[in-house]
Amino acid sequence: MDGQGISRRTFIRTAAVAAGFAAVAGPTPARCQERTLPKRRMAGTELDVSVLGYGTEFMQDRAVADHLVSFGVNHIDTAPVYQEGEAERRLVPVIRDHGDSLVLTTKWGHHSDLAAPKDEFLASFAASCERMETDHVDIMYVHDARTPEKAAFASPYEAFRELRDAGKIGYYGLSTHLGQEATVLKCIELGWYSVLMVAWNFFSPPSLTDALKRAADNGMGIVVIKALKGLSEGQDWFQRATPEQRAVLDTFEGSMYQRAIRWTLSHDFVSSIIMSVSNLDQVEENVVGGFEASRVGDARQLRRYARAVSNQVCRGCATCLGACPVGVAVPDILRYRAYHRAYGEAHTARRLYADLPESMRANACTGCGICAAHCPYGLAVPELIAEAHRLLA
Repeated sequence: MDGQGISRRTFIRTAAVAAGFAAVAGPTPARCQERTLPKRRMAGTELDVSVLGYGTEFMQDRAVADHLVSFGVNHIDTAPVYQEGEAERRLVPVIRDHGDSLVLTTKWGHHSDLAAPKDEFLASFAASCERMETDHVDIMYVHDARTPEKAAFASPYEAFRELRDAGKIGYYGLSTHLGQEATVLKCIELGWYSVLMVAWNFFSPPSLTDALKRAADNGMGIVVIKALKGLSEGQDWFQRATPEQRAVLDTFEGSMYQRAIRWTLSHDFVSSIIMSVSNLDQVEENVVGGFEASRVGDARQLRRYARAVSNQVCRGCATCLGACPVGVAVPDILRYRAYHRAYGEAHTARRLYADLPESMRANACTGCGICAAHCPYGLAVPELIAEAHRLLA
């Protein structure tokens, strides 16, 4: 893990050793290989998607994608900003060999450029198709819309309708990481979107869950990202935990990653989980959660874990953004810190951090502590972003 801590599997085994992890982890990869992941009809569409999908942000070659496809994964998500377009290019052989069975999705823009004119969105789509060597995608998302106002920009919607009528895009979607509840409610009001891609997990507030249920009741498909955020952000956390916190971790049975996947899929409004797995071990571990039904103890144990690490995990609520007097991009910085610390994606994390305007990086922080005072979850924000700056600058 780039020298930052123990591996994902070692973390799980260490945290679960008292409960006999090896005996309760579920089906072995060999047994899973004989099965195919279930599919769900995505509300708002005529698409049947595997309950687990592949997010290509950290894709290096086709091996991980091929391994996922062998388990029945047909839901592939990418974006032109992933590796500055390289992720779309790396999908070419996968699309060539499996394209007829895939549900392929990509994105438009980023949170800063959604007000661009329609022609820019048309050009962006054409460039994505050129990189992927295809002329059609199943879902086109507006990328990382963080406010209701961003969801309501007309230019991308106009571009979508033109491309849909030309048979080049199937459905219109929106992805969001911050300010999610208000953005989801705006999407319901607009009635433009068939699919929402939302960061949602067992740390999420009930108000966001209610908004997603309402969107599903209004005929929208719900695709979940960051389902494992609370675990992956603390992937080396066991080494740093207090004795009291370690006592909580020592009571877990089985893989917490599988438990979080099962818990997420137990909600019938969820169509699919997009995972950014980066190696074959992670694929084989996670697909077990996709095969299994939720267990009685899943919710209870995840709640106990959430309480134990509550003041160490950023929920992306963006309260700190409105409070910071100098405009430091706290949630983005903490997400990039997680990419480095937990995912082992040091290069990607540093590139994304460097792409932030200098005035929004952690070294612009004055140390006033207003962000920490406003954080509803008690995070020591100045210390966390200072650590992020040491890792990423």
